[in-house]
Amino acid sequence: MTEIDISAKRLLEKLAKKVGKTILNHGLVQPGDRILVAVSGGKDSYALLHLLTETLRHAPFKPYIVAIHVVNKDIGYQIDLDFMKSFCLYLGIDLYIEESTVDLTVKSKKSPCFICSWERRKVIFQKAREFQCNKIAFGHHLDDAIQTLLMNMIYHGSISSLPYFVKMFQGERTLVRPLLDLDEQILSSLAKMMNYPVEVKQCKYSDTTKRDAVKKIIEELNSKYPLTGKNLFKSMQNCFHEYLPELNQTLNKSPET
Repeated sequence: MTEIDISAKRLLEKLAKKVGKTILNHGLVQPGDRILVAVSGGKDSYALLHLLTETLRHAPFKPYIVAIHVVNKDIGYQIDLDFMKSFCLYLGIDLYIEESTVDLTVKSKKSPCFICSWERRKVIFQKAREFQCNKIAFGHHLDDAIQTLLMNMIYHGSISSLPYFVKMFQGERTLVRPLLDLDEQILSSLAKMMNYPVEVKQCKYSDTTKRDAVKKIIEELNSKYPLTGKNLFKSMQNCFHEYLPELNQTLNKSPET
């Protein structure tokens, strides 16, 4: 990791402040936390690790942070592991690299991306217990949340998305998403200015996902109505339950006599 220029440093500091506000508003990081950061090797996970360490550098407390990268064998993607190692060394973060075998034939009705992601998460959860980390940080951003909302509505008939945090394993672990108030465009700008590497070899399933199809729908809507993305994200925090059919029926149901 080479020295960054002034404009890159300013953008890093600006985004770190925004991440700090997200952390504060939603209580994502607290004194005594041990945080396991999932680093995939993509721009979002590098931004997560960079912004998280930059933000917490100014905090009155210093939580323990460790990074983990899970290599799913037989999938076909490849990243720059040398950069990842040097990047974590630059940030002063310990990095652990784990391997996992993925069998795409076990759950043939599930998409390859779902199976791969699930196998990776199983390793991450296991290591979180091993390292006694009570927080697990993922690099999901605002656009991920919007896409997930529409995917669940279109493919599953449910209204749900990616929350800022969710407690798991009877509250022993909490999954947190510090980048959820940042959009993909600004993270791409940061990645370019910081020279985060792109994948050496992309996954062969990367352009066949439902998420990719929904992303194209949102891009088309944004081209016609520029506030589409922001308003979709805002809608998740601005629900009128009395105007949703099922909830309206429940709320207005007469009490039994």
